[in-house]
Amino acid sequence: MLTVKNLQFSYGAVETIHGVNLEVKAGEVVALIGANGAGKTTTLRCISGILKPSKASIQLEGKELFGQAAHTVAKAGIAHVLEGRHLFKHLSVRENLMMGAYHRKDKEGILRDLDRVYGLFPRVKERLAQAAGTLSGGEQQMVAMARSIMSDPRILLLDEPSMGLAPKVVDTIFEIIADVAKTGLPILLVEQNANRALSLAHRAYVLEVGSVVLSDTGKALMNNDQVRKSYLGG
Repeated sequence: MLTVKNLQFSYGAVETIHGVNLEVKAGEVVALIGANGAGKTTTLRCISGILKPSKASIQLEGKELFGQAAHTVAKAGIAHVLEGRHLFKHLSVRENLMMGAYHRKDKEGILRDLDRVYGLFPRVKERLAQAAGTLSGGEQQMVAMARSIMSDPRILLLDEPSMGLAPKVVDTIFEIIADVAKTGLPILLVEQNANRALSLAHRAYVLEVGSVVLSDTGKALMNNDQVRKSYLGG
């Protein structure tokens, strides 16, 4: 579904991503874990076209997207839920959802996907007329995820979906992510809570200082001594 090869990125003269290789297969949840500053968010932003890698091959279902503008990448089928959610706060929840479908012309498909997100995010349906900026953090995260699904993506990139949320709300968000995964939509997940990410992921990559140092199934990495010591609390 998604194949990234030899991804390199530099801030000025300083290279911060050093030849990252990863892939997400159809129907998979793949996690990208690592310490703060390891390059996880930068990697996602390079994939979605927000940042421009100095070198890479980024293919979605065999179509090369390296060098394409972010809106072109989004139209190709990569939906990116950014860290911090980035809603249109003065617009209603429904208007935010419709912004996700901005590039679409299939009215029947849009109505179908509205029903789909209402099923996945019942709380979003309850808040349709409310200004997005007045929602709680957890509700805003739900709207951001629902908006991305309205673009009818081929793959979903999630960047730190639990950031800043209370533990009980985090449980709800991960239940929803699991429900989204059950629909067959592939997910590439960046998440500081490595325990939650690995427990959900089919496979995962460990990123350290801009390089992939380990990759395996989520279950295997949860049982890896190095990963347990560095990221899972012992």
